[in-house]
Amino acid sequence: MENEIKITGKFEDTTHNKLKDNYYEIVISQNGSRNLQKIINFTKPSIVSDIFAEIKDKLPLVIINEYGNYFCPKLYKVIKEEEKILFIVILADNVLTIGKSKVGTYPLQAIIDQFNTEKEKEIMLQGLKNCNKNDLLEMCFVINNIKDKIGPARCAYYRKNGAFLQ
Repeated sequence: MENEIKITGKFEDTTHNKLKDNYYEIVISQNGSRNLQKIINFTKPSIVSDIFAEIKDKLPLVIINEYGNYFCPKLYKVIKEEEKILFIVILADNVLTIGKSKVGTYPLQAIIDQFNTEKEKEIMLQGLKNCNKNDLLEMCFVINNIKDKIGPARCAYYRKNGAFLQ
């Protein structure tokens, strides 16, 4: 299936129509992920939206996949603002699983580095706030990355509720 993706600098509608309903399998395959990464920046927004819509329910699996994890930050970079919010909600709801995965740490940090709005930051912080103290300690690298991005004053540790957030 991933052989259908031609590296021509753009993603044709005919190719997209052939690949519909197969994007999850494509992004978790070595060649498919690599090829999609190369062309995603030159892909029509409507096709990017279709790709995101197709994989969003499996995003926690994609981001911890050995090949799909490289695709996630590149996809995040080109999706629409409202899709970015949904993307972050999905990540925030699964932040422990992603953060404890050796594979998931790279794309999670790469996506956090792309945060441009307070809303993006707040959604991720809320996801972390819902975690217990021991789980958060296990993934302190994520906390440190967020702390660097949004400032130390907003990432204080509270023994009362075991959260790192205000």
